[in-house]
Parts: sequence; structure tokens; C-alpha cells
Amino acid sequence: NCLYFLLPIAVASFDIETASSRYGQEESGITPYDDNEETWTIESSSQAYERDVPIKMGNKHVRYLTRYGPTAILIAGVIGNSLSFTVFSRQTFRHSLTAFMFRTLALADGITVTILSFPDIINNYFNGNVLKSPYMCKVYIFAAHFMSHYSIYIVMAICAERLVGVYFPHKAKLILNKRRLCVSLITVAIIIAGLFAIEFKTTGSIPIGLKHACSPYMDREYNAFMKVYLPYTRFILGNAIPFAFISAVNIAIVIKLVVASRQRHSLSATSVPQVSSSTMTRMLLLNSTALLILKLPSDVTFWMFDINTPEGRDIFHITGVILLVNYMINFFLYCLTGRRFRDELKIMFGCKKKGIHARTSGNNPKTGTSTGTQNSKVTDNPSDKD
Repeated sequence: NCLYFLLPIAVASFDIETASSRYGQEESGITPYDDNEETWTIESSSQAYERDVPIKMGNKHVRYLTRYGPTAILIAGVIGNSLSFTVFSRQTFRHSLTAFMFRTLALADGITVTILSFPDIINNYFNGNVLKSPYMCKVYIFAAHFMSHYSIYIVMAICAERLVGVYFPHKAKLILNKRRLCVSLITVAIIIAGLFAIEFKTTGSIPIGLKHACSPYMDREYNAFMKVYLPYTRFILGNAIPFAFISAVNIAIVIKLVVASRQRHSLSATSVPQVSSSTMTRMLLLNSTALLILKLPSDVTFWMFDINTPEGRDIFHITGVILLVNYMINFFLYCLTGRRFRDELKIMFGCKKKGIHARTSGNNPKTGTSTGTQNSKVTDNPSDKD
């Protein structure tokens, strides 16, 4: 899981050949590596800290899924995230802080899906192992950890920005600005990079006969840290905090929008401020909810199934591919829930004339307010009004 210490971090690196590390052989008596077996790596899972075992696929359909799935996801992910970045960079969204965060998320997801899928493609179609080099192995494991965790914290930052926009629409511009958001993202990046810098010391390419396994190796100096302290740290930062924060913020936003909607129906529009359910807010709610749903199967798999059994391994790899979908699905969610996003996409490809999507006359694109209604109507983010 790419996001948590308890889950396989290199989700897409399922068919990089691996074998038992020396530590795993001593502790669990794993049989020597067989060059004739089809093996699959779990290099960054919590089990890998205890024992690195060859993972042999049991079901041929699962084997096909893990062979061709990462390739299809990579293609869709690169195209989708590139289009998302381009659309959110257009003039219509240029003044929106939320659009700036969505651009950052698209860039991070595109890099993440490329990093996680690239070794698979090289191994499957070119019969090569780019992780054979110890330096490439260290860089790959660090990058996989860093980018997957950084992506979810970007989603958390978008949630925080939307929460402020919904509850404090008039003060949103004073509380939040692009400079503060950039400082926050850089600070989070430094913290995550510092946490996973230990990967350069504790991972490497382990030679097993004529093959190499990119796995953590258990140096006695770091044994206690790798097996006790680091897993709990990753669980808190990569699982507990994001899940609790995103869930709580989504619930708070939905409650605010529901209450505002009921007030609009029970009172006149001029006697109570209105909170508009904007395109950005709807896209965020669906995006963050999809993130929680797509990572849930991996959590359940780890706790409910033994990956040392054929059935457990199959489920393990299926849920890994499902989790990888998280890094390519956002573009399709934007198209599903964002009318302005769809309009800009159509204009970009020449399917719609510019100006047709601006249906509200007298609107100021920078403030999102109409003439004569600025004191009576409040949007969750002035620049994001649908």
C-alpha cells in the first residue's frame, strides 16, 4: 500500500522479482529463491520488515490484472492528470485558490502513478529490472513513499481550504492566500521527506543468484526502529490523521451546506445569507470520498487475509491495483461533478464556444457576485461560484 506502513507502498511494483532477504531466511526459514517461479515483490509492506517472501500468483486472471492493469492506469493517469492541470490553469480558474490546489494535486498524482508503474512496464514488456542498481532502488522506494504520502496531504490541504470557504466566506480571502498555501505545502513536503530519508540507509538491491530484490534489509542497528517506531509513525501520519481529518471535514462541509439549503427554503433569500454549493466543493467532496473508499480494501486485506496463502496474495494484488486507481481517477470525477470543468474542457477542445458557460449576467469573475446581491448572497469561495 502506497500510503501506509501497514500496506504495500509500491502498489504497482507487483511483478518485480524478489526473494527472501538474509534476515527473513534466518527468522522464518524461508526456502531459497527459485528462478523458475513467478514472484511478486512486497518490498515496502510491514511483512517485508519481518520477512521478504516470494509472492507467487495463484489465479491467472489476477496475474493478467497485475500485468496489464498498471500499464492501463499509467496511460489514463498521465493523460487525465495532464488535462486536469491544463484545465485548472485556464483563465476561468486562475483566480481560485482551490484550482491552484487541484493543479498541485494533478501534478503530484501524475508523478506518483508514473513512479509506481514504470518498473512494472520495464519488467513486463522489456524484461528489464531498473531497480537492479542499489541507487535506483533507494531512490525508487523513497520516491514511492514520499509522493504517495504527499498526495494525500494535498487533498487534506484542499479540504481545509474548502472548509474555511464554506464557514467563513467573507473572510476566506483574508485567512487564506496562495503564499500561505505554498508555505504549508513546502513545510509538509520537508517533514515527509525527512521521515522517509531513512530509506536511503535501510533499503537496497539485494542479489539473489542472478536476480535482485529491491527490499528493506534488516541492519541490526536499525532493527528496533524499523520494526517498532517507524511503523507507528507511518500509521499515524499516513493513515490515522488523514482518514480522521478528511472524514471530519467532509461531514462538516455537508452539514453546513444542508443547513444553508434548508434556511433558503424556509426563509426569504434576502433575510439569510446563502452558501452556494460550488463546483469546487462538489468536486472536493467526491474526490476525497473516493480516496477513502479506494484505500479501504487494502486496509481490510491486511487485517483480514494472510498474504502467505494463494487466496490472500490474489486479494492483496487486486486491492493494490484498486488503490493505484486513486492516482488516475480524479480527472473523471471532475468531469462527473464539475460543470465549469466540463465547459472549460469543451472550450479547450473546440467543442464549445467561449462565453456560453458564463450564463449568469452581471457576474464579476473575480468576486463571483452579482450586482445588487453582494450583501445578501455568500458563496463558499467567491472565485469558485458555479
